[in-house]
Parts: sequence; C-alpha cells; structure tokens
Amino acid sequence: MAMVLRNESTTPLGACSQVDAAGAADLDETLITASTLTLLLPRDEHGLLGCDVLRIRNGGGPVTDLGAEEGGDNGFSGSMSVGSGSITAGQLLLAIYGYYQRELTSEEQLTAMRADLRIRRQIQSSFIAMSSVRISDLLGPRVSFGGLTRCSRAMDVYEVVLNK
Repeated sequence: MAMVLRNESTTPLGACSQVDAAGAADLDETLITASTLTLLLPRDEHGLLGCDVLRIRNGGGPVTDLGAEEGGDNGFSGSMSVGSGSITAGQLLLAIYGYYQRELTSEEQLTAMRADLRIRRQIQSSFIAMSSVRISDLLGPRVSFGGLTRCSRAMDVYEVVLNK
C-alpha cells in the first residue's frame, strides 16, 4: 500500500513565496519520526536522467548543507542532518528546495545533454555561455511539488512527486 502526501499548491520550485501565520505552523508539524528518511528526487521533467538520492537524518546536530558526494549512478548522494528527533514539514521542504537549487557541474551538464535532445535544448545556451545551470532548470518552468510517495515498507524511502 502506497502512502501519498499531497500538496495542491502550484508554486514553482524555484519561486519564493510568503508564508502566512497558519502556513508557518504547518511547517513545524512533524512528518516523520524515523531516524533516517531517504528521498528519491527526479533529475529532469521527463524522467530520462533518473533519480538522485538524498538522505535526511535526525542526528541531533545542526542543519547542514546538502553535500554533493560521489555516489550512485548519477554522481550525487547528499545528506542533511536535522536537530530534533523528528523531521518536520519545513525541514523536508528545505532539503528538497536546497537539492533543486544545486548547480550542475560541467560534467553533469554534458551527461545531461547527451541523454536527450529536449534536455540538450534546455541547457545548451547556458552551457555555451559558461553560466550556471541548476537542477531546477531541467524541470521546466511549470513544475511544482506534488507530494511524496512511499516506495518501501521496510525502510522510510519516498519518491518526490512533481506536478506539471
């Protein structure tokens, strides 16, 4: 049985929006009390580049940046440590936002351009101009966070669902 958490918002991933007082309380709501949460994050709008893995640990330390480490088929395996014994909605959304704001390396851009003509068109002009390309640039202009789908009963593994 799949557990799906949905958010019907249409705010694009790259956009910042104000949160009212009721929305701020929702961000402090505990979602997961497990020691580790693993997210599978789509790398592009069409699913051609697969998913990256991001682990969120509630290890008692301060929140840290997503560390891009070598690992996995796509070259990214990040982790984030949160300070409490649980993971809140705000911490989860911050981790997802931080991942999609990460800039692609030149090698990742070349790999992405080789994967498909549509992706090549999306990043070719930025690549030629030697300007930065973020992962969110591969998602297209109208993508928003749609929720999480649980992928495993044995472990807390969720796939991030993106709405188009």
